[in-house]
Amino acid sequence: MERRRSHAQRYPATSATARRRRDRARATLPTVLGWTVAAATLLVLAFVVGRPGTEQSVLSSTPSATPGPIDIAFGTSLEPETNVAKGRTARFRPGDPFAYSVTLPRAPGTDTILVEVTRVDGAERTVVQEPSVQHILPEPKTFAFQVRTDDLIAAWGTGAFEMRIFLEADPQRPIAAGTFELLAPPLEPSAAES
Repeated sequence: MERRRSHAQRYPATSATARRRRDRARATLPTVLGWTVAAATLLVLAFVVGRPGTEQSVLSSTPSATPGPIDIAFGTSLEPETNVAKGRTARFRPGDPFAYSVTLPRAPGTDTILVEVTRVDGAERTVVQEPSVQHILPEPKTFAFQVRTDDLIAAWGTGAFEMRIFLEADPQRPIAAGTFELLAPPLEPSAAES
């Protein structure tokens, strides 16, 4: 039988130095690939977890600010369709109706709120109504109340006031706040002349 000639080439035996270089390169390659894969994984993870402008994750790179209280809308009546205060004003005289409403970004999910009223006299603040329970409907985003200004003046007197509203579940952080004034009755002409 005739032997066929092989097309494979034979390389000369390598020197010990060349073998060491080759072995070192083979040993280094997995380490470099491992670090590259780890760095790429960290970059992908950082992008997914810390996407700028999103607040869907607790680990978001953008800290979410605690929203401040929503403004209370004061007025002289309530809109029947929306239950929002209309005839907007923050100054009330005896005989005026006193209405206020709050529209939250979403339904409060509770039927109880706390309403606190503070008299504001310059830097001095005096609580005239401790946080008191008020009942609302838990589903609508807007809740509102209407009372007589005469009753408020009888209870607190005249002056500048701040109203703060809290959810019963979080009585330390107001969800809404606003200021209003209760004014004294105008002077009668006969009293002004004396």
